[in-house]
Amino acid sequence: MEIIITDFFEKQCKKVVKDISIDEICQKINIESKNFLDLHQPYFKLKLKSQSKTYRLLVAYDSRNLIILCVNIFDKKDKKM
Repeated sequence: MEIIITDFFEKQCKKVVKDISIDEICQKINIESKNFLDLHQPYFKLKLKSQSKTYRLLVAYDSRNLIILCVNIFDKKDKKM
């Protein structure tokens, strides 16, 4: 499975997430990819927990080519997202 991290996602991640690295996010995606929560296919959301906060990760998943594209990450308490 290939996980694609774009420049936009990396910048957004550095703004929002202070205590989880990109590598840890990729490991979590590999583990949780079997249990994605349906949003509207091909989009899925994933919950990431750190020691101090909980985040939501929005990904696009192409099951034919086994590609996951990280779209956005935000604080779970953020009601606007």
